[in-house]
Amino acid sequence: MVGLGRAISHLRASLEYADNDKKNAELVHKELLSAIKTKDITREFNMIHELNHNCLNNVFSFVISPVPEDGARLKTEDWNEIAHRFKSELGLNDNQSVGYVHNDRKHRHLHLYVNRIDFSGKALTSSYIGYKSMKAAEKVAIRLGLQTIDDVKTKKKTATKEIRKELLNIHKKVISKKAIINIKTYELEMKQNGILAIAILDQFGNLRGFRFIHKGYDFKASEIHKTMAKNQLLKDLEINKNKNNVTKTSSRSASRRV
Repeated sequence: MVGLGRAISHLRASLEYADNDKKNAELVHKELLSAIKTKDITREFNMIHELNHNCLNNVFSFVISPVPEDGARLKTEDWNEIAHRFKSELGLNDNQSVGYVHNDRKHRHLHLYVNRIDFSGKALTSSYIGYKSMKAAEKVAIRLGLQTIDDVKTKKKTATKEIRKELLNIHKKVISKKAIINIKTYELEMKQNGILAIAILDQFGNLRGFRFIHKGYDFKASEIHKTMAKNQLLKDLEINKNKNNVTKTSSRSASRRV
């Protein structure tokens, strides 16, 4: 299960997105609120916001996503428990909250909105809320017997052991060829071997790393082997380039002697 979180100011628009018939939305959680309709829920939140005019991003917006197979078997009361426990982990038990599950896709997920302002007018800190959300979701998943992101990574690592080994061997074969002297030639040769190598660039066009797609699986280079990481790959390409330069120099020298 993964948790994402941020502080927002646009509650009404967010609630209307969450409570959307096109998303097959279901209201699964509501605490310290009497309203049902989004406009009335917004009004109740705003009454508390009147206690603190300094905090502009006065609502926490969270998205909680169990893995698809876990999400498929969760009932309304399960989602409500997830929301309640998640709030508790973040110290938000005494704050208004409302949550909707989107059922329009196989990957069901919960949109949870929590008033950042408590009933005394205090604004809860938003520092590191993204990281805190991730850790809170992990703790809730463990308590409820749901899969964590680490569980998913471990399963993927076990299930793809042979595929990753095959990828590494193909990479070694490709990078050993002197003709592979830059990113373009590397990508083309990997494609010839049935692997889509995708260079990840930063905003300045510098290489950050690679992703590899093979037999329906998508891997970061670090998930396969450390020798496929950016620095080592660039080093290997440079070695090949130097080998080519030496070969060309030797050929020219031989031609002059003839």
